[in-house]
Amino acid sequence: MKRIRAIALSLAAVSAVLLLACGGGNDGGAAEETATSTATAAVAASPTVTATPARTATATATASATPSPTQAPTQAPTQAATQAPPPPAPVATQPPPPPPVATQPPPPPPVATQPPPPPPPPPTTVSVAMNNLAFIPGNVTVTVGSTVVWRNSDQFPHDVTANGGGFASDTLNAGGTFSTTFSAPGTYGYICTIHPFMTGAVTVN
Repeated sequence: MKRIRAIALSLAAVSAVLLLACGGGNDGGAAEETATSTATAAVAASPTVTATPARTATATATASATPSPTQAPTQAPTQAATQAPPPPAPVATQPPPPPPVATQPPPPPPVATQPPPPPPPPPTTVSVAMNNLAFIPGNVTVTVGSTVVWRNSDQFPHDVTANGGGFASDTLNAGGTFSTTFSAPGTYGYICTIHPFMTGAVTVN
């Protein structure tokens, strides 16, 4: 505003000088008065000149400030739209069930083992004498596979015949022998058919 007023005063002064130069002579006073009036009028008119920019600036400021209501609604939706959505609520998950435990069957109870039976004695050979009308010894015990030998040590002839016919010898004179091998367990009785009172038995285990 001060700058506009200074420009108006300068224009008024220039106008006064021009009027003085043109009027000259007697008209100098009138020209001076005219210049003075012109300057006064210019000064008086300066407020009108300065008022116009003021109103313009005010109108401009008002016009500039007017869109502010439009900007506020525009920014608010933009900010609301750019906000990240709230995170989803955590979902409670059940822990997986534990795997089944493989159960081992109980071990079988120990079996009491019986010691093996002792091996049978090896086959043997047993002698039976026929003396004084008797079998000596009259009863013998042998294992399977053993052999019994009868020898006639008497002065009388004898024989050996199993009860039931399992085995039988010829007539044995003095010094004669007879033998048989027993392959199955059992008790075998025998006699001398010449002297039936002579009896004996073989037990095979």
